[in-house]
Amino acid sequence: LRHCLNITQYEEFIFGSVIPKLTQTDMKKIPVTLPPLAEQQRIADFLDTKCGILDRTIDAVSRQIEDLEKYKKALITKTVTKGICKKGEPERAMKDSGVEWIGEVPEEWSVSKVKHETSFIGSGTTPRSSCLSFYENGTIPWIQSGELYETNEVTDTKQKITSEALRSSSALKVYDKDFIAMAMYGSIGNIAISRIAACVNQACCCLRPNARNNLNYMYYFLKASTDNFKSKAMGAVLQNISQEKIKKQDFLVPPLAEQQQIADYLDEKCKNIDNRVQKRREQLEWLKEYKKSLIFDYVTGKKRVGERERKKKKRKEEKEPAEPVASSDTKASVTQTVAESATEAEAAVEAESTAETEIIEAVEPVLKEPETKISDEEREKEQDVLIIAQVNDYVNIRSTASTDGEIVGKLYNNSVGTLVAK
Repeated sequence: LRHCLNITQYEEFIFGSVIPKLTQTDMKKIPVTLPPLAEQQRIADFLDTKCGILDRTIDAVSRQIEDLEKYKKALITKTVTKGICKKGEPERAMKDSGVEWIGEVPEEWSVSKVKHETSFIGSGTTPRSSCLSFYENGTIPWIQSGELYETNEVTDTKQKITSEALRSSSALKVYDKDFIAMAMYGSIGNIAISRIAACVNQACCCLRPNARNNLNYMYYFLKASTDNFKSKAMGAVLQNISQEKIKKQDFLVPPLAEQQQIADYLDEKCKNIDNRVQKRREQLEWLKEYKKSLIFDYVTGKKRVGERERKKKKRKEEKEPAEPVASSDTKASVTQTVAESATEAEAAVEAESTAETEIIEAVEPVLKEPETKISDEEREKEQDVLIIAQVNDYVNIRSTASTDGEIVGKLYNNSVGTLVAK
């Protein structure tokens, strides 16, 4: 019953737009398949085993994503506050920045405020939503704070406004491309570089560095400042931070040439990390879908527990048919034909069996391996410790594998086995 309910589409049984509700009365109306009780038990035991393996693997891949995200955050913070640390180079002379969360910084860097290092800081507003002429056939990109989530750049917007909307409010302004947009409400610190000229809503702060600062360096520094911004946020339900606090935020100013080096270095490193995170997210999504389809196939009877064994037994019996009454030539011909067909059928059944059981054989050894803990010191010495493993492209695996079992086996062997332990 639990597995049936896990794949149920509840939309038609739920009501309420603000707080969706499912009543006991409507719950009773949900249809479920009802095989004999003994078969229900076989299906439940089978799915408990399979789904247990999938759940542990989903957790393992999720931890990889979390570790990579943490590593990326630590890498950015360290680089924008200490500079690029290359092996074999002498240690740089450092000084106290006077800022608690930053600590020591290279001696030649200066400490300033965001308001002194930008050419402008601004925001926007939301045109009246009841006025269709402000939105219909609009051509001016309008960035909302939600569009800054899990992205580095804005290249297009979901919503566009019209020139009439732009003229309707003095708070609306089109900012030239290559500016930084930062969320001030809710998801404080979500930040991206807008590569297009655009307006923003009131939940976004826009800024552009002045001539002595690099755009990408400022982006990375503000990204590293996220936790500090959150510590200054106001509001119990919907936290927010004001433009004024952003203006007063501490900002490190290395020489412009070094800012460019830091930006280029982080561009490359973060791109590598982001690519690996994206691959794991694709793997995670596929694993979840595979689990749903596995449950669906067995609880709806499209696949039967023990069906492979029954087929195998039947094929084995067909390999030894009762001797027909016929001439010796006919007998030999029939025997050969039956034997060939049985051999092919048995091979197909074996392949199906391999596809169904490969998930266990491929994943179990990986899940038994202890997860290696990486100390902060090791992370500093080997900055690429979480991204050096080479993972076969998931899309290629899926396109070349012939069965679900083969896909899963290759996926786990190439991804989880390499990265969870190392």
